[in-house]
Amino acid sequence: MTLPRTVAEVLSGHVTLEVRCIDRVLVTVRQPRLQYGQGIHNFFCQHRGNRFVSSTLMLPMTERFAAGIRHYIDTRRLDLVRFAKGQSKDQVAKQYLAGKSGGDQILFAGVAKEKDRVWRTARRRDPVTGKRYPWLYQDQAMVNHWYFYGFDADFGPFFIKFCGYFPFTGQIYFNGHEYAKQQCLKAGIAVTALDNAFGTVSDPAAVQRICDGLTDQKIYRFAGKWLARLPQPFTRADQDAGYRWQLSVHQGRVLHHHGPGPAPGRADLLPGSWSATTWTSAAPTRSTSSSAGSSASAASSGPPGRSAPRSSRPAPAPTSTCSTGRPRTGST
Repeated sequence: MTLPRTVAEVLSGHVTLEVRCIDRVLVTVRQPRLQYGQGIHNFFCQHRGNRFVSSTLMLPMTERFAAGIRHYIDTRRLDLVRFAKGQSKDQVAKQYLAGKSGGDQILFAGVAKEKDRVWRTARRRDPVTGKRYPWLYQDQAMVNHWYFYGFDADFGPFFIKFCGYFPFTGQIYFNGHEYAKQQCLKAGIAVTALDNAFGTVSDPAAVQRICDGLTDQKIYRFAGKWLARLPQPFTRADQDAGYRWQLSVHQGRVLHHHGPGPAPGRADLLPGSWSATTWTSAAPTRSTSSSAGSSASAASSGPPGRSAPRSSRPAPAPTSTCSTGRPRTGST
């Protein structure tokens, strides 16, 4: 007599529901041409017509972006939560999401001081001529990050996060299970939702089709819709010149859930098992240090930091991107 030796072998004959669904998805928001020194030089000098690039020129963009966010919050009478160090943002969001269902809505905004990579300028001396010149480099600093927690009629709960300092990179986070739950409600499919899985479902095949139908284009449309409704740091002239945020599904996690149960269509999370696959999309990085001009320099401003390093590298840039259009008017 042969006895099963693993949990998988024990469960293999008792699985009544198997669903493969995208779980957590992180969409990066960035303007690729502003992730390296020469691109930033082109933005401020060739596009905006300045003689030299300097962090002094970045400060008005930061202030304009922050003013736009505060105006958005005030006109919609949103709560602004100032997150304390170590405070659980998820717990705060759960309080606002309690009982929420239905249409699109931004529930509240938040702000927190977090470490991020920022651009600065420093003065260097040419070893041959002895002349001083400005040098653009990356450093880390504690800067404001703005959060927008919302509910989407198709995707469920989500949040969007922006760095409040140039070049204003951001992230969009949502959960594929929440997307599937919303679609099941619309289709009239009975689902018992667990914390991050399905309990009972009336039509497992239909649920799997819904999960399979979450494509990258749907994700891009969802992200672009909300970015178009929120304040942006780039002016209309910037966007007309191609300086728009671009989106990339940078990281995702797929859960493959196997659940046993006493009746067809039942999956219990705890006695079942699941496997997770995490995937990312990244491309080679570029050098991020460059001369900010040919002569003279502008004083560095912005977040305080350390002395300038000789070179640094940015975070990996995703390969598959989707441009967002210019903002359009719309209430949430």
